Amino acid sequence: PQNTKASTIAYDPTCGSGSLLLKVAAQAGKQITLEGQDKDMTTAGLARMNMILHDFPTAKIVSGNTLTSPRFKDGEQLRTYDYVVANPPFSDKTWTTGLTPSADLFQRFAWGEPPAKQGDYAYLLHIIRSMKGAGKAACVLPHGVLFRGNAEATIREQLVRSGYLKGIIGLPPNLFYGTGIPACIVVLDKVNATGRKGVFMIDASRGFRKDGPKNRLREQDIHRIVDTFTRQVDVPRYARMVPIDEIANPKTTSISTCRATSTAPSPRTCRTSTVTCAAESRIATWTRWRHTGRCSQASATSFSNRPVVPVTHD
Repeated sequence: PQNTKASTIAYDPTCGSGSLLLKVAAQAGKQITLEGQDKDMTTAGLARMNMILHDFPTAKIVSGNTLTSPRFKDGEQLRTYDYVVANPPFSDKTWTTGLTPSADLFQRFAWGEPPAKQGDYAYLLHIIRSMKGAGKAACVLPHGVLFRGNAEATIREQLVRSGYLKGIIGLPPNLFYGTGIPACIVVLDKVNATGRKGVFMIDASRGFRKDGPKNRLREQDIHRIVDTFTRQVDVPRYARMVPIDEIANPKTTSISTCRATSTAPSPRTCRTSTVTCAAESRIATWTRWRHTGRCSQASATSFSNRPVVPVTHD
C-alpha cells in the first residue's frame, strides 16, 4: 500500500474474470486504475461485471488477443504500467496465429522467439515490454519455463542477465483446474535491475493440503511464502538467494527452484536427468537435479492445457 497512489495503474494482459486485478486493488488499499484484456468476449464481459460489483466501475476491460492485437497502447507503442499480473494459458500452442514474431511492431521478441508450440515466454516478453522503468510484475507459468532448452534457454539467459528477474516461487502440483502439472510464480522488478546480484528462489512445492482431487495452499503456506519473499532471507531447504553467476552460464541456464533447497552447487556438478511418468493418462517428462544428493522431482516440461481459474471465485 505504501507504494501505491492515485495514479498507480495495474494491468493484466490475460485477465480472465478479473480476479488477479481485483486482488491487486485489494492489496493497494486505495482506488487505483485497472486495465485488462482477454481474448474471450464473454469472459471479458464477466470481468467488467466483476469490476462493477467490486466497486471498480471505471476499470477498463477489453476483449481481443493480447499478443496479436494489444488494445492498450500509447500511440504506436505498448502502454506501460506500474504493476502487471497475469495467469496466461499454459504452453499456448496457437500463440503465433496471426502474428509474425520476427516482424513484431512492438519489439517484444528482441531476446529471441519462443517455440511455436510453447507460448509461455511470448506472454512473459509481452509483460516485460508492458512494465514501466520502475515497474513490477508477477506471472504464473508452468515450471517448464525454468529449464526447457533451445530457444527458451536463450531467452532465459537474457532474462537473468537483464536483472529484471527478482524471484521465482515454485508451487505444488495439481493446484489449477484443467492440469496437474506444477507451476511457478515469476517475479519481475525493473528497480535496481542493473545492480541485481541474485535471484531469490523459493521451493514451496511441499506446502499444501489435499482437497479431493486437487491440492490447495493453506493460509499458513501463503503466509510463509509472502513472509520469506518479503524478508529475502535464506531458509534451509526452502529458500535461497541464488547468485546470478550461478544461473547465467549459457551451459547451465536452468533456474529450477530445486536450487533453493541446496547449497550453492558448482555449475559443472549440476546435470539433468529425465524420467518418464504417467499422470492422469498423459505422459510428462520430469526433471531432477543432482547436486551432492538427489532433489525431488522438480516439474513437468509442458502441457498444452490452460489452468482454468473458475469464474465463480471472484
